[in-house]
Amino acid sequence: MPSKEIEAARLYDQPDSNTSRTVQSFLQSRRLSPRILQKESPATLLQSGHSTEDCQVEGALSSEVEEALTRPMEYDQLSREVDWLRSRSFNPIPIPEGRKEVQGYSWKQYQIHIMSREDFDRISQLHPCNVAIVCGQTSGNLYVADIDGPIPDDLKELSKRTLTAETGKGFHLYLRGPKPIRGYTIRPERYRVRIDVRGQGNYVICPPSLHPSGKEYRWVEREKEVLFVKDPSEVGLGPRKPERSISEFLETRIEK
Repeated sequence: MPSKEIEAARLYDQPDSNTSRTVQSFLQSRRLSPRILQKESPATLLQSGHSTEDCQVEGALSSEVEEALTRPMEYDQLSREVDWLRSRSFNPIPIPEGRKEVQGYSWKQYQIHIMSREDFDRISQLHPCNVAIVCGQTSGNLYVADIDGPIPDDLKELSKRTLTAETGKGFHLYLRGPKPIRGYTIRPERYRVRIDVRGQGNYVICPPSLHPSGKEYRWVEREKEVLFVKDPSEVGLGPRKPERSISEFLETRIEK
């Protein structure tokens, strides 16, 4: 649900707000429910017999609320996208709009359990919502190459063969394997951009989410299948950046 619809509903619920009183007065005069702020678009109202004035608010409303009451709602789009993701054997979970971090619930249980549609709907109604996909076991052994910039030449052919999303700053290449893999970072000398492979224990933000920069995630070719690759290194997703040992980690902490 877009943030401005939520903003309108939030202002409605503020008893001491001049804007709230204006919204309340308008809705009561038209005998409209406040839920219209979240559920109905102007086109739907007009089709159901309301006048053009019912799709607007006269008075001292902020520009944000005016836009919230006159722009098409996108909740149904989100609902359809979640259904589509589930039909592709992905495990979608809700994330606050414009953010990358889960808020209000623990997502780690969904590394081994699929979030029910009821739970998704319940959580997503608490705030404007992005969508993330849990990588690993619960999404069919999914792993995703998270490219923080343009797609390197050596990976362009792979991006044409598998489901790919454009992100706020780069691209996500979706792949599946015979078993879950742990996430890792590719050695920086291999490519000129940072590439993290997100696997078991990770999630990725997906379309139609909104990036913190304001850019919308989008599928490059929505109906493309997710390519099955037994070993990521076979398609150029390696070598792995070596992980630091415990002793190296402690030495770094001591030096600081």
